[in-house]
Amino acid sequence: SIGVFAEAGHALDDSQRLVGGLRFDRLNVDNEKTTGSGALSSDTDRTRAAFVRYEQETASRLYYVGLGHAERPADWWERSTYNNFFLDPEKSNQIDAGVIHAGEKWRTSVSVFIARIDDFILTRNDNTARNIDASTHGAEADLAYALGGSWKATAALAWVRGDNDTDHVPLAQIPPLEGRLGLGYDDKTWSLGVLARAVDNQD
Repeated sequence: SIGVFAEAGHALDDSQRLVGGLRFDRLNVDNEKTTGSGALSSDTDRTRAAFVRYEQETASRLYYVGLGHAERPADWWERSTYNNFFLDPEKSNQIDAGVIHAGEKWRTSVSVFIARIDDFILTRNDNTARNIDASTHGAEADLAYALGGSWKATAALAWVRGDNDTDHVPLAQIPPLEGRLGLGYDDKTWSLGVLARAVDNQD
């Protein structure tokens, strides 16, 4: 595997900026599970990724909206366990937007996204995998509050919906609704915390 990436930022004025990046990767994989002929199968994936994000910052808030494209080749587990060595890389196009607010004691953030995924790698219980087209969308919110001293309380909520557009059914391998509540202590020498998670049923 070999890759190269670059990222740059450009200030539009004192409160607005653009950030963008590019990445290129080349992955070569050899299948050592040889056939009776002893032939060795190999596959080469060339993937690319790019993003551009607009940000506007005020005294206490950061607003952003971004557009990104990413490609992911099949990993070792998907190729070997699910009996499909030649899987196409996933290709995802995503738009996301959000706002981050930082006050004297409060820090909150809310973000939303929508994505279209071509050649999504879908694995099945019968140890097979194939490429499908899919779409996802979701939202996430988190909150942190400084209680005083070295104590901080946190809360978070995340939700994602996925659709298998090829078979017109809900998309598998999607995490269900999840919430978290936490309490932490950090005096820069010692840190400790407790975290409670509540996760919805997955159907």
